[in-house]
Amino acid sequence: MSHSHHPSSGGSPESIDAGHELTDVKVAPLLQFGVMMAVVVAVTMWGVYKMQLGLESYFSARERVAHPMQSAGFAPAGPKLQVNEARDLAEYKAAQDGVTSGDAAYAWIDEKEGIVRIPIPLAMELVLEQGLPHRKQDK
Repeated sequence: MSHSHHPSSGGSPESIDAGHELTDVKVAPLLQFGVMMAVVVAVTMWGVYKMQLGLESYFSARERVAHPMQSAGFAPAGPKLQVNEARDLAEYKAAQDGVTSGDAAYAWIDEKEGIVRIPIPLAMELVLEQGLPHRKQDK
C-alpha cells in the first residue's frame, strides 16, 4: 500500500520527496517558550502570595471591629466540647446505675394509672409469668 503525500501538507519539497522530515526541531523557540512559561508561573505565584497577604491583613483588621448588631461587651459562648470522654462516660454510667439499681429502681411514673418503674430483669420475669396486656375482644 503506498502513501501519497500532497504538496499542500507543508514542509519542504525535499522532505516531501523523502517521505519524512529532513530537518531537526528548532531548539531556540522551545527554550523561549519554556522560559516564558517559567516567568508566567513565577509571576502568578508571586501575585497569589501577595493577594493572600493582603486578604489576611484585610480580614484581621475587620475582625477587631464589633458587629453593628452585637450588644456591647457580649461575646457568644462557643461550642461545649467534650474534653474527657472516659470520665463523662463513667459519670453517665454511675448516674444510670443510681437510678436503675437498689431502692431507686422502683418509682411511680403515674400513680393514678398504676404505671411504675421497676428493674428490667424483674419486668422480664413478670412478662413471662403474666404475659403482655392485651385488649378485650369486642363482641
